[in-house]
Amino acid sequence: MGIYFRNNLRGHATNIVWLVVNAILQTATAFLLTFSTNAVFELNMNKLLFWSGINASVWIAMLISSYFQEVFQARLIQTICVQIRENMSNKMANETYLEFHQNKVSQHISNYTNDITTLENQYLTKVYSLVENTVLIGLSIIALAYFHYLLLIVTIVLAAIILVVPNIFMKKLQSQTNMVSESNSKLVEAITNILKGFNVLYSYNRKSVLPDLIKKESEEYADSKINYTKISAKVNNSIGAVSVFCQIILDIVASILAISRLVTPGVIASIGNIASSLFNALSQIGNDYSQIKSTQVLFKKLHIKQSFKNIDDANLKALPGDFEKQLVIKNLTYSVDGQTIFKAFNLVINKDEKVLIKGASGVGKSTLLKIIGGQLTDYEGDILIDGQDIRIIPYLQLNEIITYIDQQPYLFSGSIQDNVTLFNSTVTHEQIKSALKLSNVDFITQVHDDVLDNGHNLSVGQQQRIAIARYY
Repeated sequence: MGIYFRNNLRGHATNIVWLVVNAILQTATAFLLTFSTNAVFELNMNKLLFWSGINASVWIAMLISSYFQEVFQARLIQTICVQIRENMSNKMANETYLEFHQNKVSQHISNYTNDITTLENQYLTKVYSLVENTVLIGLSIIALAYFHYLLLIVTIVLAAIILVVPNIFMKKLQSQTNMVSESNSKLVEAITNILKGFNVLYSYNRKSVLPDLIKKESEEYADSKINYTKISAKVNNSIGAVSVFCQIILDIVASILAISRLVTPGVIASIGNIASSLFNALSQIGNDYSQIKSTQVLFKKLHIKQSFKNIDDANLKALPGDFEKQLVIKNLTYSVDGQTIFKAFNLVINKDEKVLIKGASGVGKSTLLKIIGGQLTDYEGDILIDGQDIRIIPYLQLNEIITYIDQQPYLFSGSIQDNVTLFNSTVTHEQIKSALKLSNVDFITQVHDDVLDNGHNLSVGQQQRIAIARYY
């Protein structure tokens, strides 16, 4: 995460300074109670009103400052979250076909959503909370030492007790954080699978199973969240109980000092507020540290420690070359999960030839096209284009030579233009119209017409024609 703090160093520094100011103001409100309380014991109305007015002014300043600081921090955190997603996307854009498909799409979606939200709530927010509470503790200790050194000694002993408690539950909290992430991925995958099959359930009058299917998956996710909450609650409640105990001890010590006339009576009022802020901050530090440590499992999972350069396929220069003579397949052997799809398969396709590959469902027709297109590379044998092995042909050049249109191509939600240009803003309107004409796309009124989710407002044939237009 260090790279994201460095990239936003000015905002990070500003937020920390702001947190320090808020901590100073909060400590000041507790410290000023001494003077207004002493005025009560002195029966001095003017002094009471004066110090109460000062305290109220500091409170107002703190509330105003806290509001704008929270908004500023929220913007900063969201900026970092956007950058993390961008880095994840840049990494993904540099992956091969097989590397991308090592995880299911639902897993990628979960990484972009649930895992980033976890980092936002349990890491970024907690880091700033850790800074604020550390400053608050330091200021509180200074205030206590100002009143009497014995208060400082007692506070240090009690603080050590509070900081030990979170470590008892650390490993369990880390493990459960990882389980919640995995459960969320499974939930996203299951719901995606069920909802994509809505049309099938509708056609066979089986819509009634939808609630039960989703409920089952939701309950499994709920169990993981409940288990996480149990562990987190144990940490919070344990720390809270120790914190209350410590505040009572400190109040007793302050009262004894006041009775012994070693401090003024007004110190008791301040001690109550300072002790509350101090031990709450100590408790929060323990909890923050636990949650920050629990997110470490996500760092490795999301690979967010490394920065990746942006790439733009449209601006990358493909190597020169074209399909001039023939495509030759020699002794192609390919297996999936121990099942042989091809064994010593041979085929020659000359330029300008039209070849029909037929066979029963599942014999490997689509697999063959994915191998020829360079998407699948874990095969034996050779595939040559004009004598050159496709394994050593850069994917940019190979994609210039080979275009694969699936039986039901994927269309993005957006416009016809975006689906034809694939979001390449350098393509002119005339080029788009020409591509649509060559592909016989005569069923649209304008290139800005909407395409619904995966082309649901178009027939399969229309979807294929739009996909063909991408080639031109």
